[in-house]
Amino acid sequence: MKMKYLILALLPLSLMACHKANNETNEAIVQTNNAAVTLAEYNWTYQDSKASKPLVLAFNGDQKLSIETGCNNQGGTWNVEGNTLVISPLVSTMMACADDLKQQEQLSMAIFSEKKVPFEISTTNDQAILTVTDEKGQKYMFTGTKETNKN
Repeated sequence: MKMKYLILALLPLSLMACHKANNETNEAIVQTNNAAVTLAEYNWTYQDSKASKPLVLAFNGDQKLSIETGCNNQGGTWNVEGNTLVISPLVSTMMACADDLKQQEQLSMAIFSEKKVPFEISTTNDQAILTVTDEKGQKYMFTGTKETNKN
């Protein structure tokens, strides 16, 4: 008889534990979806002090990534897994570039091509910031410019 009451007493707690686990999974999916939507709403610009033109990322809603390096263009596909960007191998145009832009192009390839890139999206003074971390732990901050005509 006591066992019956014990089971009845523990039943709500076990149901709450299952419900919490489901909510945490759903929250992770929502956060991933929100990050993907936010990435696609902006053009993201990184300006190295040594480069004459910025590096600009565009994450399109159809999972295509385009990168303007200031000289050549790069592209691939992207997806969000938790707090990681999963990027396909990048393809690139092959025009000759000034040294500063060539270095920026190499930086882009090193960070993004065929990589899982940890990222964070934040807001500072109403400015969207995308921070990506390369394999060496170096952080790069891209500022977001909201696009009204993006697909």
